[in-house]
Amino acid sequence: MLKFTELNTAAVAALFPQAEHTALHHFPDAQPVLTIQDGDTPIGYALLQQDANRAWLRHIYIAEPYRRQYLGKTLMGVVASKAVQWQQWQLFAHTPADAVAAAFCQAVGFAPLASDATVLALDLTDPTGMRHGK
Repeated sequence: MLKFTELNTAAVAALFPQAEHTALHHFPDAQPVLTIQDGDTPIGYALLQQDANRAWLRHIYIAEPYRRQYLGKTLMGVVASKAVQWQQWQLFAHTPADAVAAAFCQAVGFAPLASDATVLALDLTDPTGMRHGK
């Protein structure tokens, strides 16, 4: 059974001790890390940050055996809901350098800002969008 939790970075780093998770070691502990688990098995996490007037997706990770099963999109729905709790109606991210990550961002609805192509935005006001499970 899937479960979603909000933890601090130290707790999530303990769940994902591999070296590839260096993003966890550079993320402020005061910001939420949203996790997805299958029972006690960690599947993935998303680093979400609020600064000034924006909510930022800083990093999202789904473990290799769980990819291509819509779990990343499911976790993005949780991320979007958290941003809306903060009364943020757009979620921002930097354009990923990795082609797979860029394709994921496009698939969930992120689009480049007209004013800065290195920044992506996801509209959370769209009734057919991410926060509504679409």
